[in-house]
Amino acid sequence: MTNLQAGLALVMERTERALERPGVILGLPVPYDAERIASILKRWEEATPGPWLAEFGKYSGQNWMVAETGAREDGELCYITTDHLHASEMVSGGAEEDAEFMANAWGDVAYLVRLVEGMRLAMLKVDTK
Repeated sequence: MTNLQAGLALVMERTERALERPGVILGLPVPYDAERIASILKRWEEATPGPWLAEFGKYSGQNWMVAETGAREDGELCYITTDHLHASEMVSGGAEEDAEFMANAWGDVAYLVRLVEGMRLAMLKVDTK
């Protein structure tokens, strides 16, 4: 099992455990933060348009390369590329903007999932009254 596969298995296990206990995903809830939402939206708008793909092995050159993320245990390189979007078709995105987007993605996704789950729980409370 590669590091990537082990990491994905751990994420799936934690997600399944969290889903067994609604409202406990990532330490819910979080307050709505308009500035943070605006920052997330700005990073998303400035990044290379998606969707993005993970490619492994020799870079195909068919898509715009967003990033090279390193090598798997078997030595094959891992890339993040666009999905059938060529450089000539891009209207936004660049190395700096993509790096900012990726560097913040983990925290941004965690915040947004917690926010959505908090809203879902709030709606459940309203529905049961």
